Amino acid sequence: MRVWMSLAAFSIVLLLPSGCSTPAERLDSAAAGKVHEGQSQQEVRQMLGPPQRSESAEGRSLDVFVFLSNKRTAQPSLWKRDWVIEARSLFVLYDTHQKVENVVGHLGYLAANSGFQLDWQAGYPFTPEDVNGIQREVTTGDDLIRRFGQPTVEGLDVRGQRMLWWLFLRGHKTRANSTQELIVTVDGKSVVKDFVLRNIQPGA
Repeated sequence: MRVWMSLAAFSIVLLLPSGCSTPAERLDSAAAGKVHEGQSQQEVRQMLGPPQRSESAEGRSLDVFVFLSNKRTAQPSLWKRDWVIEARSLFVLYDTHQKVENVVGHLGYLAANSGFQLDWQAGYPFTPEDVNGIQREVTTGDDLIRRFGQPTVEGLDVRGQRMLWWLFLRGHKTRANSTQELIVTVDGKSVVKDFVLRNIQPGA
């Protein structure tokens, strides 16, 4: 039975004043090359702090670092909303010797309906009908992007396969209190291998 890693229930973190080393800046630096093949898991965690998610299988392991931040967009015509959530992520895959084997960094966006002062929502709320047309071994990642837009997060699973996440968040002030995830695994030719749509409530 496939166990799906969740990226749900992350806080929306307000950016710190200029001059501070924020999680976003650390992820940007890592994606720019400070995390590289051959480093140990300990070295990566000393640089970035503890991962938000970690999993292991068949001697290999995966650390997932995710940072969400809200900001007023400079291009409201592009998003049709004044605010977006930036989703910075870094997936670090380690080999059986706990050395970095692969690194994938990504910057995604969710259009939001408010400035995060009270209740808000961000992204597109999926229905079961939205995903009924997805066919394993037939549908491609490009097909999904045409239907649903760019994924919020792109990364790897612990077996090194490419993963695509589309997120829908509801929250209050700086906390997301419910999350919907469409999680898709694609092969080297970007053909869908597996997928799941799930709704996650606080405490789930």
